[in-house]
This record gives sequence, C-alpha cells and structure tokens, in this order.
Amino acid sequence: MKTNFHPLRAFTLWVCLLLPLPLLGAQDFKRRAYQESQKVSSKDIALEIEFGKKLAAKIIGSNKLLAPGPLTQYVATLGAGLAAYFGRPELQYYFAVLDQKDINAYACPGGYIFVTQGAIQAMQNEAQLLGVLAHELAHVNQKHVVKALKLKSADQSITSGFAAIIGGSSSSAKVILDQLSDKAYRLLFEEGLNHRDEYEADALALQMTLSLDYDAASYIRYLKRLEPKMKQGYAKVVSQTHPALSSRVTKLRQNLAELNPERGRKTNSARFQAQVRAR
Repeated sequence: MKTNFHPLRAFTLWVCLLLPLPLLGAQDFKRRAYQESQKVSSKDIALEIEFGKKLAAKIIGSNKLLAPGPLTQYVATLGAGLAAYFGRPELQYYFAVLDQKDINAYACPGGYIFVTQGAIQAMQNEAQLLGVLAHELAHVNQKHVVKALKLKSADQSITSGFAAIIGGSSSSAKVILDQLSDKAYRLLFEEGLNHRDEYEADALALQMTLSLDYDAASYIRYLKRLEPKMKQGYAKVVSQTHPALSSRVTKLRQNLAELNPERGRKTNSARFQAQVRAR
C-alpha cells in the first residue's frame, strides 16, 4: 500500500530547521509521555499500532490521498517535528493529507494522522496548522479512540481478547477485527469522540503550540473561521462529531487565559502560504 506518509527519521534535518527549539514546557510534555509509556506493555503498544494501521488503511481505502508534493511534505515535516517534541516515545507518527474539500482532521491509534486539504485551505498560517496537528496528536497520546472502543480489559490491558483478534487467523477473529475497524471508522467520521476528549485535545494543543513559541490564539481564530464554512456545508463531519464551535472557543479562551499567551508569537504566515500555493 503506497501512501504519502513520511517516516519521522527521514525529516530530522528539515525538522530542526522548520521548528524553533522548544521552551521548557516541551520537556514537561516529554517527561509525562515517557512516564506514561512505562505503564504500558510492549504487547499493548504493538497491538495499538497494528490496529491503527488497519484503521488508517480503511481511511485511505475510502478517502483519496492528496498526491505527493510540496504541501504533503510540508505537513508531514511539521507533524514530524511536533511529534518529536511531544509524541509518545514508543510510537512512530505518520502524517498525510486527504484530498477532500470537507474540513476535518483524523487521528488513528498508533500515530496515524490525517488532515483534509479543505481544512488546510481554510487556514491562514502555520500556527493554525500546527494547532490542528497538535489536537490530533493529543488524541493519539491520550488514547482516546482506544478508550472509546473499550479495548482494555478489567486489568487495564488491551491484550486480553484483543490480542487474539489482531493476531488471530480464524475467520471469527477477522470478522471481529473488521467490526472493530468499522466501529472506529464510524467513531471518527459519524459519531465522534466523547466531548471531554475533544476539549482535552484542544487544551493540550494550546499547550504544545505555546511551548514551541507559536501564536496559540491563531488556533482559536481558526475555529472561529470555521463557523461560516459550516453554514456553507464544508465542515459536515466536524459539525457531527465535535462539540459546538462556540463551546470549544469559550473553553479555549479560558485555557489560554490560564497559560502565558504573550509567550507565543510565531505564525509563519509567509512560509505557510508559499507551501499551500506550491501544493
């Protein structure tokens, strides 16, 4: 299966040039991510990644990827830099652009993240793109889809039962895996995650953006820009699967007031516009 995913290691040099050195907050994120990774077995991680691959393949099978080019490389590189600072250390993150006018972004377990071309076209600068990618990264880091699917057993391990499904070769195991993939797909494209998970992802996105010295308020302005887009029918999935934009904006403003909004300044508008035009 060919995709426009780009492995993190392939962009190490460009990442260093693209993103600024993280501020102190990034170290706190990394430390927490490392501590959380110590609580999860290697088998659990392998299962999460394998399930994420299958879900990502389902998304690619139903939604056209944007052809590889400057824009897809730019998104993958920006995402790789973000994941290098804030991602779970046990995961390899991948980023791709869906060739869709509808405005949205999606995160699969294991580190597979998609953003639509429509979402990018509605943006004004790099800080807004970074905010959206950070929101999706937070979903992966917090295992929101894994928890929503109740893949963990009573002993807090996803290996019980789920291991037999992922690794099983029986027809019944494959049927159950297909059902889980279908459920996860509906969760992302129709039903949506728990609203608490969306608010948490928003709050974490602000923290990540500020920690990289970007203008976090740009992310809030982006959500405000989506309101007329929704009325025009270009954000159907967002309207179905996320809390009301007004509620998200209100909570984000409260989150930002508790942080240090004066710290983040970068928007990198010119670089963003150049990449969008180049496609």
